[in-house]
Amino acid sequence: MGREPGWDDKTYGNDCALCFAAGETPDSVQVDFSGVIRCPGYTDGIPEGSYMLAQTDFNACTFNKEVWFIPEDPWGPGLIRLRLMGGHTQLSAFLAIGILLFEHDIMVECAKNFTNQNACPGDAAFGGTAVLNWENIASKIVTEQNFGSSGKMLYEKFEMDDHNEVYRICSLFDKTCCYVKHLLGS
Repeated sequence: MGREPGWDDKTYGNDCALCFAAGETPDSVQVDFSGVIRCPGYTDGIPEGSYMLAQTDFNACTFNKEVWFIPEDPWGPGLIRLRLMGGHTQLSAFLAIGILLFEHDIMVECAKNFTNQNACPGDAAFGGTAVLNWENIASKIVTEQNFGSSGKMLYEKFEMDDHNEVYRICSLFDKTCCYVKHLLGS
């Protein structure tokens, strides 16, 4: 269940002026996938759970992560890619040979919420959503709400129908959990 709130302490990369103030572009971003469904006939991996995408050397507004959706794929690893571009944002997950698992090109600059636009037949997976985090919200909640630091804490994130987020934060020390709703933009 979950992960430690401080798992992705923020460090900064090259400036992406489209979405960040000078000196505040993270060198990695977190994307959480849920609900992606395999198309009939496709039995290999799909994007599910959390991934940390690293800023690329060739473009400060592009973040990638290689993922072996098919173990030992002779074509090589697949890729999850976030592209922040003037006027729109694109999030994709695809196999090494280019078959799409998740794709959303939204006409919103610096978007954080994505819905898979793929369909069967033609793609390997369809449905599902992805939520992008520039920062570790769970660490911020733990600090702001003064949950303390006695023992390890883990968290899980859930996206609500209104696209806000709910975090379940649990202490492994005394086995207690709480739910905190995070309003996007706050």
